[in-house]
Amino acid sequence: MAQHIRGGIKTAKRYPKAEISLHFIIVGGGIAGLATAFALSLVGHRVTVIEESDGRIQTNNGVTCPPNMSKILQDWGLQSWLDQVGGKVANFRLTAAHSGDELGVVHMDTKYAGKIESDFFFLLYDDLYTLLRSLVDIEGVEVLLNRKVVDIDTHAVSVTLSGDSVQASLKADVIIGADGKDSLVRSVVNSGSFIKEVPTGSEPADPAGLVISSAVFQTKVLTEDPELAMLLEPHLWTLWCGNKYYATGALCSPDLYYVVMFSEVSSNATSAVEDIKNDWKEDLKYGTNKLKLDHIEHRKSESEARFHKLLDLAGDQLRSMRYDGFGSAYLENAVDDSGSVCLVGDAGHPIVPYSWHSAALGVEDACTLLHLFAGIQRHDQIPRLLNAYEEIRQPRWENILDAEKAYRTELAMPPGPARDARDQFFGELARMNSTFEEEDDEVVSEDVERLRMAWIKTMAAYNFDAREAVDDWFSKWGGILHRTVDLSEGVEDDFKTK
Repeated sequence: MAQHIRGGIKTAKRYPKAEISLHFIIVGGGIAGLATAFALSLVGHRVTVIEESDGRIQTNNGVTCPPNMSKILQDWGLQSWLDQVGGKVANFRLTAAHSGDELGVVHMDTKYAGKIESDFFFLLYDDLYTLLRSLVDIEGVEVLLNRKVVDIDTHAVSVTLSGDSVQASLKADVIIGADGKDSLVRSVVNSGSFIKEVPTGSEPADPAGLVISSAVFQTKVLTEDPELAMLLEPHLWTLWCGNKYYATGALCSPDLYYVVMFSEVSSNATSAVEDIKNDWKEDLKYGTNKLKLDHIEHRKSESEARFHKLLDLAGDQLRSMRYDGFGSAYLENAVDDSGSVCLVGDAGHPIVPYSWHSAALGVEDACTLLHLFAGIQRHDQIPRLLNAYEEIRQPRWENILDAEKAYRTELAMPPGPARDARDQFFGELARMNSTFEEEDDEVVSEDVERLRMAWIKTMAAYNFDAREAVDDWFSKWGGILHRTVDLSEGVEDDFKTK
């Protein structure tokens, strides 16, 4: 399928081929599925992607590309594409949404407790999807569109498809579920019961749900208003911290500005909010009647002038979705009992859409599978490598989910002493150029300590290196993996992280 790629691409980085070539079936052709298909094809594996839709882009939102994701794209030979197409962020401005007062500007490229090695970008979803779709075509990945997986046989390692008025069965060596938050593959991997509870009080609690509203603006439109033109400062990411909501705005390409707002929804949400669909695909555009939704109008009424203008300017291009059920629950398994099926992207770690790591985690999953299966030598190593994938990825997923809950709590605080402490903390953070390392004899309040730890956790998340995590695993277990004799079932437990 021919695709026009903004910025163009050069040939992706070449990798040594794996000693044997496996056949992977990937269920789902979104960002995580395409990234995984591309990654595995780079080391010589045969990949088939099965996508239920017609493959046309369903959204025109922005995508956050934090350093842990841009590092991988750079390793895949795509740095020049990022530089040409993306909006690079070096500073983020924390703003009180109700007043417009600046709480502080934090410089991402300055020293803090752990230097960030790669750049922070915002991208247009259209650009990222088109890039990955073209890359899998270049690498010879088979993409089946308008075909739905209706059954999975983990023992035969096969899927049954419907579509085109016929059913067909496809067999593979490994099946990968990349079929999103309502994943069929997830229910197979976790035998229908797929969540484990986090102890109450261990992490900040989420509200009953979120309404996520977004829009993309032509920069030439914003330059016509002096107040809005201020938002277009190069390399600037603006965060508005509101009362039970927060919003971010940044360039997602040289000529486009992206804004997304996350609003808490209480358990007694109005019917108007409940009418909002749970998926962008089901409710792509909202007309003027939808702009009268209580939650949007309320946010406008309590927002500073620039953000109010952005919501007004969005007009009927403002799009909203509801996201429910992301409380303190985590998936029990990422790999099925047979050791032939695994999960990537939202299928493995449902996360708030368009949050800071929503795309990055799926790209990390792809990178992890690339480097694990680059080292495969025999077919009987598949279960062990998938077990390694679970051991590497599940702690990372849970750390990110916890970190995102923490920053959602801090950015959307209602008025009160805790918010006052947060505002003071942000000011100190900016003044100290984001280091904020605790002195040995320093005594801080409980609020400040919580904020400091949330900040450190947020920044540390950007430094994760998926390839390094695989290298660490091989340094520990590679000798056992590559024994020429079969391992007994009892030895499998040796692969579990102690």
